[in-house]
Amino acid sequence: MTLLELFQLLKKHLKLVITLPVVCAIAMGIVSFAAMDNTYTATTSMYILAKTDDSGQMSYNDLSASQMLSNDIATLLDSDSVKSGAANELGLADLDDYKVSVSSETTTRVITLSVTGTDAKETAKVAKAMASSVSTVAQNVGAAQSINVIDEAKTPEVPSG
Repeated sequence: MTLLELFQLLKKHLKLVITLPVVCAIAMGIVSFAAMDNTYTATTSMYILAKTDDSGQMSYNDLSASQMLSNDIATLLDSDSVKSGAANELGLADLDDYKVSVSSETTTRVITLSVTGTDAKETAKVAKAMASSVSTVAQNVGAAQSINVIDEAKTPEVPSG
């Protein structure tokens, strides 16, 4: 088949070539708006503070340790003990209905926790409970002196997906 024959074949079936993609796009749009649930994402930011020496003064080493602890705390946020603590605080069996993502830059002591779910208010409550739970777990295992919430999770007003 030559290129000319291919173009003639496309010209012969031009209605089908145009109609089929348009119909598929409309069908997918209807399915995505009618059948799929909206998802909401609540985000909170936390600041990590490592344990200080006996004098109560922060040294350069304490600041460096806090930066390294950020990765540890990010891992703790994804642990079963933190998730179960947050679920217990909220009276839930588990947090399987929520998608949890944690991001932490290597050069800062700030961790960002994002929780995605189908209910906006519950999503914000889960993010707040996880921030509270990770602070308790981190202090219990001796990982950090404190984990302070910078930006508390707010109830999302518009769907994120």
